[in-house]
Amino acid sequence: MSDLQPTRFDGQAADFDRRVGLTDDVCQAAAATVVTLAGARAGDRVLEIGAGTGLIGAWFLDQPVRYAGLDVSRGMLEVFRRRLAGASCPLVQADATVASWPLADRSVRAVFGSRVIHLLPLATVIGEVRRIGAPGGVSCLLGWVERRPESVKARMSREMRRRLHERGFPARQSGSRRFVEACVAEGAEPLARVEVARWPAGHSPRQSIERWRAKEGLGGLVLPPGVQDEVLDELADWGRATFGDPDQVQETEETYVIEGVRWTTC
Repeated sequence: MSDLQPTRFDGQAADFDRRVGLTDDVCQAAAATVVTLAGARAGDRVLEIGAGTGLIGAWFLDQPVRYAGLDVSRGMLEVFRRRLAGASCPLVQADATVASWPLADRSVRAVFGSRVIHLLPLATVIGEVRRIGAPGGVSCLLGWVERRPESVKARMSREMRRRLHERGFPARQSGSRRFVEACVAEGAEPLARVEVARWPAGHSPRQSIERWRAKEGLGGLVLPPGVQDEVLDELADWGRATFGDPDQVQETEETYVIEGVRWTTC
């Protein structure tokens, strides 16, 4: 039994899948792409960091690999276990921001994270991936949803981060390119970027505001009382001034992308 305290992600678990908005087809294709990119064979272990509710992770059970999921949120993992409907795989509540992930040395062929690994401390991830990497090599793969920079969702997000920065809140450290470059500097080989799936999407300014109001925190930050509502009220005004009707849906396109690196020796 984990002794980790409840996290702010626990309260997001029930609504998480709807907010992420990935279809089963995209998630199934993502799992298959990870196995292919990593060159994983039957019996190889794949570790997912930030496994969450199993939106992608559950599809690894259709692959000929051994899957393990790690997440800091007990609430997320409880949803994952219900998704499995009797199937069994190791799900572990643990904090991936600290060293000593609960995996044995030289036991993992691929480490995967959807929208999470590049947000973790670089030194911790690199050190742990190399420690648990199986003989013959280990891959570290990142997946994320890529949005067109001119889309409503992308522009609202940029404006939200700008307003947080104006108030003195540090920008969340992110960026898959930064992560890949850091791994290459430590001896990894970059892997080809793969566009797993592309789909039409529509979004309105009000949808961004409502989604953020339902969360605890903004931009990966837990804010002092009142600040989140203040920022979102300003963003709602900015959205009306910029886009006009806050309920007007702008059609765009989104892409699920996987990119990463491989260490042939650990």
